[in-house]
Amino acid sequence: MCEYIGYFKDTFLVHQVERYNIRGKETIFGNCKYYINDLSFKNYLYPGFGYNIGYKLENLVYLELRIAGYDIYVGAMRDKKVDFVVKKG
Repeated sequence: MCEYIGYFKDTFLVHQVERYNIRGKETIFGNCKYYINDLSFKNYLYPGFGYNIGYKLENLVYLELRIAGYDIYVGAMRDKKVDFVVKKG
């Protein structure tokens, strides 16, 4: 399975986002999240408008932040989830 993800990353079909410890201000390696480069792939695999609309919206926000030139991380703070931690410059 991991080999396939590497192939997808090499062809820019998916983007890997590392987790970021907000309190410690450091990157947590090995526990990452993936976003699809084109939402039409998700629509092809899972047809229907209502299926997991939250994930599609999160993916869209990720793509827009990436286009704007931000360094993007997925946050972690104790037992809570933070969708995005962004840095620029």
